[in-house]
Amino acid sequence: MPGHRAPSAPTPAPLPKPLQRALWLALCCAVAVLTLATTTRAQMTDVLFDVDGAGGFVGLGGHVRPGQWTPLRVTLANQSAELRRVKVQWLINDEDGDRVVAQRIATLNPMRSGTHVWLYAAPPTATRLGGLTWQVQVIDAETNRAVGEPLSIRPQDQPEAGQFVRFLSPQENAIGIMSSIALGLDDIASGATGHEPTRLITGLNLADLPDRWYGLSAINTLIWTHGDGEGGSPTDPAFQLEQQEALRDWVRRGGHLVILLPAFGELWSGSPLADLMPVESGQMRRVEDFPPISVGTVMSAERAPITMTVFDMPANTTAQVLERDRQGNPVVVAKRFGFGRVTVVGVDLADRNLVRMGLPNGKWTIWHKVFHWTHPAFTQGQVDAQIAAADMVRPEGRHQGATRIGPGWLPGIIDMTGTATPALLLAIIVFIIYWIVAGPGVYGVLRSKGLQRHTWVAFVLVVGVFTGATWAGALLLRKGNVTAAHFSVVDIDGNTGQAHARGWLSLFVPDFGAAEIAIDPQHPDRHNTLASPGVVSELDSGRFPDQQSYTIDAGAPNAAAVPIRATAKRFTYDYAGRLDDKREGLNDTWVGPHGTLSLEAGWPTGELSHGLPDAIHQLLVVYCAGDGRMPWVWRHNDAWAPGSRITIAQPQRAMRLVIPRTLYTKDRDYAGEGYLGSLIVGRTAAAATGQQPLLPGGAGMNRDLMQQIEMLSFFDAMPPPNFRDTNAAFMMGGSSTTYHRLFGRELDITPLTAGKRLILIGYLKGGHLPVPLTVDGKAIADVSDNSWTVIRWVYDFDQQ
Repeated sequence: MPGHRAPSAPTPAPLPKPLQRALWLALCCAVAVLTLATTTRAQMTDVLFDVDGAGGFVGLGGHVRPGQWTPLRVTLANQSAELRRVKVQWLINDEDGDRVVAQRIATLNPMRSGTHVWLYAAPPTATRLGGLTWQVQVIDAETNRAVGEPLSIRPQDQPEAGQFVRFLSPQENAIGIMSSIALGLDDIASGATGHEPTRLITGLNLADLPDRWYGLSAINTLIWTHGDGEGGSPTDPAFQLEQQEALRDWVRRGGHLVILLPAFGELWSGSPLADLMPVESGQMRRVEDFPPISVGTVMSAERAPITMTVFDMPANTTAQVLERDRQGNPVVVAKRFGFGRVTVVGVDLADRNLVRMGLPNGKWTIWHKVFHWTHPAFTQGQVDAQIAAADMVRPEGRHQGATRIGPGWLPGIIDMTGTATPALLLAIIVFIIYWIVAGPGVYGVLRSKGLQRHTWVAFVLVVGVFTGATWAGALLLRKGNVTAAHFSVVDIDGNTGQAHARGWLSLFVPDFGAAEIAIDPQHPDRHNTLASPGVVSELDSGRFPDQQSYTIDAGAPNAAAVPIRATAKRFTYDYAGRLDDKREGLNDTWVGPHGTLSLEAGWPTGELSHGLPDAIHQLLVVYCAGDGRMPWVWRHNDAWAPGSRITIAQPQRAMRLVIPRTLYTKDRDYAGEGYLGSLIVGRTAAAATGQQPLLPGGAGMNRDLMQQIEMLSFFDAMPPPNFRDTNAAFMMGGSSTTYHRLFGRELDITPLTAGKRLILIGYLKGGHLPVPLTVDGKAIADVSDNSWTVIRWVYDFDQQ
């Protein structure tokens, strides 16, 4: 009916207030649970995982060097009552943009938390912080299903930004310190007088060190201190066997371990790592005296005796004395271990009493004895004062104009551009002809004959003809063999025959899909490494548009099934083992120099021959007289063929490796600063040694390459750059006498010059690969003649 309104629904009676409160509480709980579920990490299952970046477990102590193996520690908890096996994975890209899955399998005990798994990967040399995201995920090994959501890691260089990670710049040196104290090294770290600035990675702890040697790749030196809860004890059960072996292997492959003994309670000689020590516990004794002069000076009112450890060295010791106390007792001793060195300092430089006295300090400190540095140390106040007085160039300006070692020649050696250029040029020509014929060519001819209606038929025929011709050409030009080009450095222990080879190589596999590439596949437990992070940090090879994925065993990354696209892929490798025997993947045996050597009248004497695959050229002889004395250098220019003998004897002319100055002025003459000084100014020391200059003619030798390799071999001993030449720095934007390493930091053998030994450095050019490498189970038969191998032979007279 008009105006009639339907009756409204009856209003429900309000709920009782207790029931309303219960419903509101249930709703709030539901919202809280949903919110928590969206913000927690991987907590929808009974396995939890996380990465503590702020605690220093992304990178070594929170530091990452692009291009080097990087550790990452994942912490897991199994909340179930069952044993769980999981795959812990780090997802990261390689140089070509392919996804690397660095994986380790872990067994989680029931109801157990705090299980740590170390993962390792090599970020590309072109890695930068901006927009970088890594991922960590956990996969159930039985079901192959993901445990929760992947954890995204976005490294930042600010603590408040999340994952706190500092990236080491390409030209930056790094020293690991197991103390929060800089130990007097901060006056060196700025790089005001050196070739490179140094990053001090402080606060490390033995129990938190990685469980593989390559987790320490970012540093060449590790300084251990113990006391006040820092450093950790080598006898601590938390310092597990795998971590002990990792530290030992890192030293054996070239690392420098510096142990600062505490005044009381020396721990190393009774630990599982006692074999690293240069001295035994019975050869140590405590004394009370003023610190050695090299520790520094303090005001007379503040001077006080300290407790130190001195060493009673037996006559037949293999250790070397680097520094003595005021009474002449050895207080710093060192010993070669493999290709590395262990140095023991009897003065606890982390002692709070020394720190209160401002020690160590000074222009020339005890650290110069330990590291063989030749550049003076200045406090930041002294640096600022000298810059204001125009007596020192600003370090940042000089470093910007530094000469960079590597990019000028390394890519040209290993990149196989010559194999691709003819095919690429032919492809371009074929495409141009095709475009002309299939386009205006066919249409013009048909139009002139009035047959335009057959244009599409002719076009299809042209496409078919050119497709067939293209495939035929590709098959004819396609390389049928796996091919490699490399630059390698092989260290050979003249006393044991053990070898350590590191290299940069390009590998061409004429196929598509995946190829199993392995180093020394018969011994996967030797912890050799193979990665594809790029060559030097300034180069970016680009990315393939079809990103593919491959898995590596992060605990044994010597093999991987790598994506291949019938093009060259670049790798870096690190191999330790034998090269003088028959093993899978090794085409040639590499028998290093051998013979009879002795010391006569303080000089090495004897004859040597070798069984390497080819002749050695431009042999550099470095004789180290021991106990920290400066080595002598001379050269053999004649080619040293396999099986032939050369005579080692006191040369008619020789140079000191380096002649340190106590005072560096603006008008320096590097020719008077030893062999390394002559390399800085591009000379060959021919006049002083009586040898012929290095020329690029003989056997394809590259003069610049050889000089820079010798600089890399003794980089820590290099004469300092002309940090006082303010005019040159102002005019040129930096001093050309400053050098930065963009690759090969691990090649520095300066610590070995302290012992009584002979070091030979020679160059072998040609198609020989000094590493047991296989591709799909076969050795590489075709190695580019443009490849280079640097041979460095180290022989200790104390171990005869």
